[in-house]
Amino acid sequence: NEILFADIRDYGVLAFSIVWSYRGGPTGKEIVEHDVVFDDGANTETGPSDEAAFEKWNWFLGTSGTGMHFDGVAAHEFGHSAGMGHTYFDSEEVGSDVCSDETMYPYTDSGDSGQETLGLGDIAGINALY
Repeated sequence: NEILFADIRDYGVLAFSIVWSYRGGPTGKEIVEHDVVFDDGANTETGPSDEAAFEKWNWFLGTSGTGMHFDGVAAHEFGHSAGMGHTYFDSEEVGSDVCSDETMYPYTDSGDSGQETLGLGDIAGINALY
């Protein structure tokens, strides 16, 4: 299991997880290893019209700051290590952002520090798995 910082070259990606698992026995999936890569913020390439092809992410810790909230992104990635997928909810009746405060919601904004705390959907999901 490794946690590291590296230059991620996928547009809009702050971090990603790699989970190795196998299926077997009556309990189903067993997670063997989990690695997380966080963007190191060192992207310097340019794209068309000299626009940044890859963002330079600034990270912050704690409850407030500018840039991307490391604690929330880390909690999200560690949710993947426990077998969780992304939280989506799309309904015109309720609104498509109803899950945006869940840890496993796949998007975040600069300065948002709410995703480090598990939401009811996150808790229900982990309880369903275990």
